[in-house]
Amino acid sequence: MTDSLAQMRRLLGEELKTEREERQQLTFEQRWQALEDHAAVIASLPWPVMKATASLASRASELDLHRITARQLEQLLEDAQRRQRPTSAPIEPGGAFRIQPTPWAVAGLFRHGLNLLVGQPGAGKSRLAAACIAAWLRGDQAWLGLDLPCELPVEQRHSLIVGTDQPLEDWSLTLAPVGLVQRLSPTEVQVHGRLTLHGLEAGTQLDVDGLALIRRWCDEHPGGVVLVDSLAACLPPGIDEDKPAAARPIHALQDALGSSWGLITHHTRKGAGRDGNIGVGAGRGSSAIDGAVSRVIGLGLIHKIENGVLQPQESDPRRELLSTKRGGRTLHLVIRSDGDGYWSNEGSAEDLKRQERAERQRANLTDAQTDALAVLEDASGWLTGRQVAEALLPAGEEYDGKGSHAANCRRVLKRLETIGLIESQRVGLDRAFRVAGQQDQPAAPNHSNASRVDEFDLGGSNSSNVAAQGVSVVRRPVRNCSEVFEDPGSEPEADQLALLPGSPGFEQGANTLPNQSDPLRRSLRTIRTTPPAHDLTGGGSEVFEDEVDDPAWLPRPEPPNASPPAAA
Repeated sequence: MTDSLAQMRRLLGEELKTEREERQQLTFEQRWQALEDHAAVIASLPWPVMKATASLASRASELDLHRITARQLEQLLEDAQRRQRPTSAPIEPGGAFRIQPTPWAVAGLFRHGLNLLVGQPGAGKSRLAAACIAAWLRGDQAWLGLDLPCELPVEQRHSLIVGTDQPLEDWSLTLAPVGLVQRLSPTEVQVHGRLTLHGLEAGTQLDVDGLALIRRWCDEHPGGVVLVDSLAACLPPGIDEDKPAAARPIHALQDALGSSWGLITHHTRKGAGRDGNIGVGAGRGSSAIDGAVSRVIGLGLIHKIENGVLQPQESDPRRELLSTKRGGRTLHLVIRSDGDGYWSNEGSAEDLKRQERAERQRANLTDAQTDALAVLEDASGWLTGRQVAEALLPAGEEYDGKGSHAANCRRVLKRLETIGLIESQRVGLDRAFRVAGQQDQPAAPNHSNASRVDEFDLGGSNSSNVAAQGVSVVRRPVRNCSEVFEDPGSEPEADQLALLPGSPGFEQGANTLPNQSDPLRRSLRTIRTTPPAHDLTGGGSEVFEDEVDDPAWLPRPEPPNASPPAAA
């Protein structure tokens, strides 16, 4: 027995001596190539990084390759994993290269690359991502009204969810409404046939092992989709999201995706929604995180003014969705969730942002500005500055155009127009105001004569500059064009005639018609026009002081029983 053991030791020593002599005959390049070959074998195995690096260290010792650190062994393993995929050489001047034929996974929203979905806690990031993945797996042609341009057949579409942010029980509640899991019993849930789910219990992170797992999955399912939920939960130990080093795992993930596309959910910083920023720069941590992805998508709550402060409306089913950065123009939408996993597109967010800006401005208005705006909101159309001022007069006071109240009212209206809450246009020598964006009221039809358009008469005092220009501050303005009614049978009604001062039958302050035999009767013009919505300005060239008569008018009639002027 002793002789047998001694013989075995002698044979083993001779083999080791022979191997040592053979290694000594190898050059350094040959020994390093042998170590790389060993790394390539290990890279194809589902070994954890600790086991893989230990095997590499042992092989390096056998090859007399010393002083190799653990990090260098990990890099050797990562290089071996990367070489398993086809690579291309740098593009030389004038060279050509191939690109992704479908650069969008969801047209205008998610790139066929790595996307960062940023949102406040509870905004619905996981539910939105799950709904998108479900539509993609089903082979839907569109989602949220946006195209899903995928060339893969439906049966070849697969999805991987690295959901370390939630336990499996919570994931079942998130995925069930969109059909990605099915409850078999009160305690058993079945996952979709083309979905791989890693919950909190799996402990998968964006470390070397997690990235190797994602890389192998993407190699087995080219063109698939990977969801990492969330970045903070999947960052490897020792990496702070506030430091630029937080972008390293994201770059490694983008490299691991290969031909697949992915989503990473991330939380926003405090106050990101209140300042109106939900896209680039809204995420927590270093700005290098935004720079490491192809597209940044922000999902935010709807905000409204409450007690002068912009507050998030958590009970509002609507959400603000903003997609920006590389690959295309910015997309800004308002979407709605019905609570059952269905998301609908409510349209552009421009109206919502305009409303938020108006609410912020209203919250900062003074009491006088608020009162003036309320008067215009109660009106159905345009109001002149005088009408607004008269509406704001205290009880028992009369309007004074040169007083302090009128001047303050003009300043208030000018400020409201400056901040965009109201709009104005000139009407004669005055200005008319209305709430910004308010539409003109349609004119009431004239049922007395179907062949005529709306007819208006000129009103106002004889000394009014506005009345002399042919514009009424009370009634709708008119154009200069009009028709002469030569046929007595087509003459207008009494309330549609403009009586000229100085004509027979004219009485100051009364709307009486001239005599039928009056020669001016046939020259009176009735106003037949639909007034334009804009351009209410008058020329002002026809304005004369009361003491000076218009030379085109007839002489003023002497009042009856007038006494002759006294002799000088």
